[in-house]
Amino acid sequence: MSARWSNKPKLHMLLHLPQSIRRFGPASLFATEKFESYNSILRTASIHSNRLAPSRDLAISFSNYQMMRLLSSDVYMYDPDRNEYFQARSRVTEIFANNVIVQKQLGYNLSSIHPTCTYPCLKDPKVQPTDKEEIPHLLKEYHPNRRIRQVSKVQINSKETIKKGTFYLEAGTETYADRICCVESLWEVHPGAYYVRRVGCAIYGIDPVTRMAILNKIGTPIVVSVQHIKACVNVQHNCYEGQCQHVEGPMTVNPRHEGSSIFHHIQHTNHNSYLLNAFSHHAPEYHRQYSGLRPSVISHQQMMQALHQGLQRWQYEKFDDDLSD
Repeated sequence: MSARWSNKPKLHMLLHLPQSIRRFGPASLFATEKFESYNSILRTASIHSNRLAPSRDLAISFSNYQMMRLLSSDVYMYDPDRNEYFQARSRVTEIFANNVIVQKQLGYNLSSIHPTCTYPCLKDPKVQPTDKEEIPHLLKEYHPNRRIRQVSKVQINSKETIKKGTFYLEAGTETYADRICCVESLWEVHPGAYYVRRVGCAIYGIDPVTRMAILNKIGTPIVVSVQHIKACVNVQHNCYEGQCQHVEGPMTVNPRHEGSSIFHHIQHTNHNSYLLNAFSHHAPEYHRQYSGLRPSVISHQQMMQALHQGLQRWQYEKFDDDLSD
């Protein structure tokens, strides 16, 4: 199974989608990152069997992976022929314990389980020539004898990275409450101190088309430490109000790539209006809070009632499917 086959549009699945939703729930419940991860493992374990017995070959491949995992995990296994338990020798387990390549081949990544990186950290130091700015006066005043440079991206935790144009929620102080801000530029004060030059945002009502909160940039930019960032928020430009146009543009030609050299994109205007995505899956509590949404709390009794109703509906659908078969 190749990546090209895996990513090919499978339009015939649309015929089964309504039935799958009735039986398993909305697509977002089962089309998750875990499914994508399993898809990667499936591709790794798959082999070409010339349509003879692909299911059997897949099962043997997964069984071999399972056996290698057990042998390298130093567990006890039962031998039915000798009627006793046995354990792999230390030289067998050392192949896995002392070999990073073998670990990653079996899906084990030690660095992701025990990360050594401390946050915030530098993600990308290279700044585009059109984005370069003068060093803020406040940084030169507070750090006169330290090296200061502008950077492109800073990673604030294992999941979030900020750059120019990123919107985030900033922790409040004694003088002002938490507020949404937008990054204008990023700065590193050597060694390892990071600051953001940002502009504040204010909410100016609800957009009648999307029913999302409207944000406008206000005030003058100031410099704060990235330690004040609580989370990144999903904010999009209000293209409907700003009348942004869909245009075609030339693509940088790479001799190793095939395909058209034209790509389509949205050309944004400078209209100062942005929309806060109230239904973002990332940091959902913050997005709902600043969008004015107050979802009701589902009690235990309501949850149990919904589960029983769903089970009855599933049994009804399954019974109809069995009769049709």
